[in-house]
Amino acid sequence: MQIQLTDTNQAAAAGTRPLAIGQVYTVSIKERLSSSAAVVSLNGREMKMAFEGGVPSEQRILIEITSRQNDTVIAKQVVKNVESAQSGTSLDLDGLLRTAGLEGASLKEVRQAARILLDKGYSMTSELAKKLQQWMKTEAGTVAQKLETIKAAAGRGLEMTDFHLKAIHSALHGESISRVMEEVGKELPLLESRRETSSILRLIAAIESSEDDAFIRKQVLAFIKGAKLDAGEKSALLKSLPEGKTAILHTLHSLGQKGSGEAVLTAEAEMLKSLLKTIQRQPDMEQVLNQVRTFSQDDRVQRMENYTDFSTAVAKAEGLSASGRELSARKVLTEALGQLEERNPELRQPVKEALLTAEELNSISQAVQSLKLDSKNILVTEISQRLAQLTIDFKQTKRDIGKNLDQSLQLLSNRQPQVKQVLESTIKQLDTAILKGDYMLYADMGTEKKLLLASSRLQEARSLLMNGNFGEASQIVREVKASVEGLVFKPSDVKVKHFVAGMEEQQVQVYKPEQPSGRQMLELIRKLGMMNEADTMKALLDGKQPEARANVKSALLHALNDGGLNPKLAAQAEQAVQTITGQQLLAKPDSSGLQQLALHLPLMLQKQVEDVKVFVQANSENETLDWENCSLYFVLETKRLGEIGISLTANNRNLFITFTSDKKDLSQRLEPLAETTFERLGEIGYSIGTVQVKPFKRETEEMEQQARTPIINPFAGKGYDRTI
Repeated sequence: MQIQLTDTNQAAAAGTRPLAIGQVYTVSIKERLSSSAAVVSLNGREMKMAFEGGVPSEQRILIEITSRQNDTVIAKQVVKNVESAQSGTSLDLDGLLRTAGLEGASLKEVRQAARILLDKGYSMTSELAKKLQQWMKTEAGTVAQKLETIKAAAGRGLEMTDFHLKAIHSALHGESISRVMEEVGKELPLLESRRETSSILRLIAAIESSEDDAFIRKQVLAFIKGAKLDAGEKSALLKSLPEGKTAILHTLHSLGQKGSGEAVLTAEAEMLKSLLKTIQRQPDMEQVLNQVRTFSQDDRVQRMENYTDFSTAVAKAEGLSASGRELSARKVLTEALGQLEERNPELRQPVKEALLTAEELNSISQAVQSLKLDSKNILVTEISQRLAQLTIDFKQTKRDIGKNLDQSLQLLSNRQPQVKQVLESTIKQLDTAILKGDYMLYADMGTEKKLLLASSRLQEARSLLMNGNFGEASQIVREVKASVEGLVFKPSDVKVKHFVAGMEEQQVQVYKPEQPSGRQMLELIRKLGMMNEADTMKALLDGKQPEARANVKSALLHALNDGGLNPKLAAQAEQAVQTITGQQLLAKPDSSGLQQLALHLPLMLQKQVEDVKVFVQANSENETLDWENCSLYFVLETKRLGEIGISLTANNRNLFITFTSDKKDLSQRLEPLAETTFERLGEIGYSIGTVQVKPFKRETEEMEQQARTPIINPFAGKGYDRTI
């Protein structure tokens, strides 16, 4: 399958059709602009619409298109009796689905999906019904999971395309991406070497087929200019140029076989790689099958082990393609090529490593011991120019916040109404420092906690101010001012330098594990690639050159485009890209104003990369999350305790915690951690309400549902800016 990165708004706009005058549609009113105009959602697309007789009071209505004036659609509400409308809609829906050729179990499943879309303001067509049936038939998972995927996509106003549905389904119900990232991470450093080897093989073939010295010289110079070679390799090639074709080929063969155990691709392997790219990217299935037949008819391929199974798989793929099951045919071909590669080691010929013998190792050891070198370790602290600049930036930010707090105290003493705006500006300044300031990447967790607590306390002061309690608000501002002024930020690079008498120094970076802070978690999400498009767009809008940030998603896409991954790993990498894309799509706020996030976060736990699924829900206002009133649910898989679900619900900074596990002694096991955890939560402004422990199997679905239940927010508090 070809992965395409398409902006969702552009994709939706591209798939829309002109609205026909006289046609009846179901729309949802998103925003009332005036008494006669509103922004509505139709088939997941938002548009401006004018209403004859005024905007209806209902949220979801039937309308009839009456005319069009410039870019504004003019419509009128179609009023029906509720009962007859419901029964009529049901009959019309069943008739439409049968017209689309649906029957039996598929009719029931698609009817449920259609109901979800109709409730969200989408219009059902035979084409959409067939698309839903095909997706529900081929996608892995239960019917309930697929319906949940459709509901999530519809709630965010996305077009019901195969791309959107697959991505969101992977994010909600897909497999762990941690293992894929670990395996691909091991493979990525080898891809560059393989690309160089392939270019060397092509250059060797070009030189062997030519007797023109000028042509050969031109090809070699172009290769030296474009290839990533070290100085010694370039020098060897340049020295071989005057010696002629034989010397050049000898040098190139040496370069092609260079490496410790790295495989050199053969011609058959090149053919296999090219064929895999065709299967993944060529939309015309007939062309794919033609290339597969050409590959299978090659004499060298027919002599390979497992060729009989491969030819059987090709025949099976041809039958699947003839019956319209192209996706299954591509899957069969990909798996068959993977098995062919595994059963034929000659596709890749590893070069043996040059290992030292036992006698050589013993001689080296005795020689080193005879030197009697004195050595010592010295702890060296270095402050680079960048770290010095970050210190200056932090001091400036601290001064600005201090000035705002001084101004707030003066306004509070005079009971001036402008103090609210100053406090909001200070809160925004603190949150920006935490989430956007580069100095926070080098700060310890204690500094971050103090800034978080300062923001939380100022939120509390603003609430007191709104209730007219100027005295307590002033006291809180004074305490925050003292806390901020006491912050000390001195970043440094600490290394252990190993000095040996008579020899050059060696240095080792002190291992300092990253502390589990909120900013580090944000950077982890950024490194996954979930904010890449947003960062690029913001830079372009600001007139700046977008920074080339390395992230997992772009690395996976690059590896897939190069085609260097084996078939099995390529399929897993595709799945991981879909999962990340689905998380991006799910980050779009729904029509109710709720912000819901479904994150797959690979975390290092006990020296192993583990996958943690996190579900977050909070009220959203102006792209800002209300972190004081939100719900969070995640599941951890542990070796000793099995699966543990943790539900956190915040209400006015009161935190209610529920642990779910099948272990009966979980309460006793949690007691040693409870006190420390509660203290840390208190450090950032939370108070613990209740703590419960429930059975996992019976309560998991309840916890997930609770994390998706709308939250009543009695205060209009703002939280962290999620768009960086």
